[in-house]
Amino acid sequence: MNTSDVTMRLIKEEKEVEQLTAFCYRLCQDKTKASYPLHKTRKEIEDELVKSARSQTAAVVAFYNKETLIGVCTFYWIPQEGYLQTTILLCDLHYEECSNLLFEYWKKEFTGYLVYIGFTSQNQEAKQYMESKKMTCIEASSDTRLWKKDFTGKSKSSEVTLLPENALDEYIIFHNRYCKDMYWNGKRIKKNPKKFQIYVYREDGIIKGSLFLTIYNEKRKAEIFGSFISEEVPEEIRELLIETALTDLYETYKQMNEVLYFIEEDHPEELKAALHSGFHLESQYRCYQTKL
Repeated sequence: MNTSDVTMRLIKEEKEVEQLTAFCYRLCQDKTKASYPLHKTRKEIEDELVKSARSQTAAVVAFYNKETLIGVCTFYWIPQEGYLQTTILLCDLHYEECSNLLFEYWKKEFTGYLVYIGFTSQNQEAKQYMESKKMTCIEASSDTRLWKKDFTGKSKSSEVTLLPENALDEYIIFHNRYCKDMYWNGKRIKKNPKKFQIYVYREDGIIKGSLFLTIYNEKRKAEIFGSFISEEVPEEIRELLIETALTDLYETYKQMNEVLYFIEEDHPEELKAALHSGFHLESQYRCYQTKL
């Protein structure tokens, strides 16, 4: 197969989605090829493709060797933030050639944007390509999941409460101390307060622990972005935060099915608390970043 025959084109017609869905579903089953976010079903993949093809701030591109489909990428962008992120990036053959075409297009259309690309740790082709381009690995984490059918039910603690909106400024001080390097730093949380549910643990009225999450997909899914405790607080408090948040989610949202929780690999105590609370390890996640 001649690599000079590799081409890329934008996909706008929904009638083309069916072929792309079957291709993506096959590669998603292979952890050595998979990208993030993980897509488990054909419907999830089709929904992502259709949504991206219809959107004014997202796109679908496909890669071909002559007439043979060899790769698919979906991505979205936020113009006011100069932010671009892939939601599917799957290549069956010629990863380097497909990625080169993709980056050439991005550099032309999205100059100055920060690009974020996620994939499984087993996807060595992706890793080698990103590192050859001097991209920065900004996250190496354990992808843990909890499904409703596996939730055994925990008792909520009165020591952990949902943060009222009028206490957000107080919380931001704690948040910036323990997670200032996250994408969702205090400044961004303050801009999007309704996006999150924040649980806090207090001692003598002072915040000593927190967990924040978001709910999406018509309240069928949630993602925990992190749990944080001050140095003088025992690790058991982290588990209390996790279990109270989970119990609250499943009690409040009857349609809630899946909770995601990405935990940085150098935080073993946080992983231990999540696993003890019922989460299971799904995969290892890598996210690379570069500026166009």
